[in-house]
Amino acid sequence: MAYDNYIIKHKDIDIGKITINKNNYNIIDTEIENSVFSPISNSIPKDEQIADINQWFNNRCIPGSRYGIDILKKTYNIHDLRELMVLSLGLSLSDHYWIVREKENKIKWNEINFFDNKYSENMGKVFFDKHFVKNADLNIGYVPDSSLNGLLKKRWHNNGQINILIKNSSEPYKQEPFNEYFSSLVLDKLNINHITYNIIKENEEYNSTCPCIINKDTEMVSFVDMLRKYAQHITREKYDGYTRILDIAQSNSLPAYKEELHNMAVADYILCNNDRHWNNFGILRDSNNGKWISAIPLFDNGGSLWNGENVPKDTHSKCNSFANTNEECIKLLKININKVINKDNLIDLIDIFDTAFNNYSNAERKKILRNGLIQKRKLVYDYMDKCEFTSLIQST
Repeated sequence: MAYDNYIIKHKDIDIGKITINKNNYNIIDTEIENSVFSPISNSIPKDEQIADINQWFNNRCIPGSRYGIDILKKTYNIHDLRELMVLSLGLSLSDHYWIVREKENKIKWNEINFFDNKYSENMGKVFFDKHFVKNADLNIGYVPDSSLNGLLKKRWHNNGQINILIKNSSEPYKQEPFNEYFSSLVLDKLNINHITYNIIKENEEYNSTCPCIINKDTEMVSFVDMLRKYAQHITREKYDGYTRILDIAQSNSLPAYKEELHNMAVADYILCNNDRHWNNFGILRDSNNGKWISAIPLFDNGGSLWNGENVPKDTHSKCNSFANTNEECIKLLKININKVINKDNLIDLIDIFDTAFNNYSNAERKKILRNGLIQKRKLVYDYMDKCEFTSLIQST
């Protein structure tokens, strides 16, 4: 068996060692040394450590199900997408982890990170422009696009000042960029912390844009990564994840995280977001000392407005966080919605929709979404009145 030994790094700290099978890029052995920044728990049996480090490793690369992936594979003549990620040392614009061959462990993070150093944007452009490949320089070097997960076509762009994520849409409705813009405007109005999204048009297609969430001193840790790090393997109901995450937050001196989760649940309820899976929320961590800072501002809201689905008569939307529907979630978490948002801030909800979807070309779908949103706002008002009445009864 051909294999290579690598060091997992966090900035310039050695986290541990991994052995990678060069034929299929599976990690066949691991030895974790630094528990503070380790992406997995070192208190579990060795076979579980190997399974968890493989999950973490695989989650850092482009998925094989991404739209346009065949073009990328053909362009770079590869069969396993993890090869591209390894060639870019696993570097990312979501955190400060990377890997390096054991025999080459003299490279410094400040020499290769994407905050201080330029990178080629060619790999990402392959997804967006079929004519680009003919003139592309395929010698890409280290690139952040190789560690971008998710199904939608996306790429990183540096405008000379900041890194910007550009993300496309999916069939059949191609809503996501408009959903992101709509959600951003709504969350502005509701005073819920979030990442700002805008819309651009490239090659006759609409894409969403947002600034990079992290910097050289902060990084993202998703809920999935938290569970993996603290060896909390969820096998029961989704609600179990909610109780586990509150315990983890408490142990990391961030009790205010409960309020942030409630804000998220209310936002998803109003936005009808069906894609708040466990990689789409988490915490910001100080990458110098490992301390938790806050919840990650809400991001990746492209699954809003019943994305990819028919709008049901009751306007309920699927929930991927802690319940089966977003309506169930706010009840299960016992959230008094009036403590999160002001009813008056929902008055402009339809006007915001009209602004965000002004250039959306599917007139029939737009009409369905708009009517669904009108019905949804009425139901939100009714629920807020019910919460207010219940609160009054309990206080007397």
